[in-house]
Amino acid sequence: MTSSYLKRIIVSLAIGAFFSVLMFAVYRPALENGFVFDDINQVTNNPWITSFSHIREIFTSYVWGFEEFRSADKNGVYYYRPLMHIIFVTEYYFFGLNVKYWHMVNIVWHAINAILVFFVALRMLGRHRFLPIQTNKSFSERTRKYSFAFIAGTIFCMYPINSEAVNWISAIPELSYTSFLLLSLLTFFSPRRFFQIVIAPLFFFFALLCKESAVLFPLLLFIVDVFIFEKEKGVRQGAWLWLKKSVGFVFILVVYFLMRPKTSSDTSTVLKYLIVLLDILTSGPAILWHSLVHLVFPFRLSFVRDFSRDDWLNMAIAGVSYSAVLVYAYRVLIQKIATAIPDIAKLGGVFIVVPMIPTFSAFFLGVFSLSERYLYFSSIGIALLWAFIADSIIFRSKDFVRIAGVTCMVFFVAGYIEVSYHRSLVWKNTETLLNDAKRQYAQTTFLYEVLGDHYAYSGDSAKYQGLIASLKQEVSSQKQKDALVALRYADAYNALSDKNTEIAIARYNVLIRAADASDEKYISKLYRDLGVAYVAHDESENAEAYLLWARELNPQGVSIARTLAQYYCFTGDTEKAEHYFMDALRNGDTRERILVARECCADKDFTGTFVRVNKYPL
Repeated sequence: MTSSYLKRIIVSLAIGAFFSVLMFAVYRPALENGFVFDDINQVTNNPWITSFSHIREIFTSYVWGFEEFRSADKNGVYYYRPLMHIIFVTEYYFFGLNVKYWHMVNIVWHAINAILVFFVALRMLGRHRFLPIQTNKSFSERTRKYSFAFIAGTIFCMYPINSEAVNWISAIPELSYTSFLLLSLLTFFSPRRFFQIVIAPLFFFFALLCKESAVLFPLLLFIVDVFIFEKEKGVRQGAWLWLKKSVGFVFILVVYFLMRPKTSSDTSTVLKYLIVLLDILTSGPAILWHSLVHLVFPFRLSFVRDFSRDDWLNMAIAGVSYSAVLVYAYRVLIQKIATAIPDIAKLGGVFIVVPMIPTFSAFFLGVFSLSERYLYFSSIGIALLWAFIADSIIFRSKDFVRIAGVTCMVFFVAGYIEVSYHRSLVWKNTETLLNDAKRQYAQTTFLYEVLGDHYAYSGDSAKYQGLIASLKQEVSSQKQKDALVALRYADAYNALSDKNTEIAIARYNVLIRAADASDEKYISKLYRDLGVAYVAHDESENAEAYLLWARELNPQGVSIARTLAQYYCFTGDTEKAEHYFMDALRNGDTRERILVARECCADKDFTGTFVRVNKYPL
């Protein structure tokens, strides 16, 4: 017994060392990369990670709660990831802002996940006979199982679709929640009942605190246990047995939802969730199709991919998908199709599809609906399918087929390594990342906007103006026209922020003349900003006139009412100031933002106050 355990430990250490060496060989360029995109806010500008004294705020706030006013942001209520901040606090404690070590943590974490995939594959093979009988009897079944698990871990380790989660420091929730879910999976299918009832739900709880998408993990367990491992017992009995084993998961879910911070607008939040659910039903099949294509062929990778729910192909995919569901009844689908699919293929399919479900909402995720990091857990399914194909070639094929198959696999693996290595170079900084995405998806307006913001806020005016000039030449669609307008608005707003009031006034007037007269909300925003510019330019009459015109065009505009309140506060008309402050509050403004605006009344820098309070103007 001691010798057997010693051999397992030696094999485990050897596997871990191999995956670690492979990881550092593939992702070595990441150690030279900087903080990129969201890293700037979530790490370098995040006061919560600088001390363990912020533990209370971390566990009682949403993920963006550390940013002033951002906790009330429209998407803030969806993200509750306290363990993400705890990981960041720990990294900051040991490494400060030495970005090299932050990237090293991601690389090591991914190697640990590859090791866990190895052990999960072994546990699955030990729990159920997935592999067909081999025709080549020269290998033992144990060797075959270890080979399967080793191939699965290796493919997961170097699979290009995972490069985004490894290279992006802010993607640590993907790495951490995957670790805890794999540990939960290992312990749930352990022969020891204590591990099933107590330890597995505990790991599930940690996964939930890393990323909310883990809420679907019990569904994955249910499908695997009932429809694969216990399929001989039938659905009803299998479901009952699963439910008895999964009481701990139900308890953890209740605790988790009680822990989540409550929002002041519960009704609107419920409505948003209903909209997201409806959007999943309409956009889901198309997003699933696109994600599967990129998952299976991970060679044209990008930080952002454009997804349009109005695209005819997306609607056609949705129509065909739901028509197929209506045509094929449940019994036909199970009896005629599912019985012909090998159990290992079903297992891989479950690992691929179930974790994708939260990404099916284009309404919620927008241009990030097809992001590679959301496929991190799903790539485990690809690794299992890869291992199954390799097993069929190595252990169940003739010599010629075996040699040809292994040669093809080696070429594929070499291609995966090359792509993953190249992606690490692309993630060097925000500029290289966005330009790479723009080169592949030139029609995506979001890329022009964020790249313009990056150039503007980094003070690189030459590149900023060059981006506008290139977009003028490339304008060929309404989307690109919208992007050009957005960039010009950012240009004017940045001039206002820098207190170049004459330039700002000129740019806002150009935007007003070019605006669509029917888009009153957009014009009211321009009037509001132009009014602020006139205040800074000591033209009080013009300032008040434009602010009131903005109010007339958009009576429900929260920022307009608040800006008017600030203006009258600035001019000493406290009665009107209080009237508009209350008006903004009634229309949905946050008390925190109103409080800061009131505190700034004594500040003579009206423009600076406006920019500070309206931190997210677009």
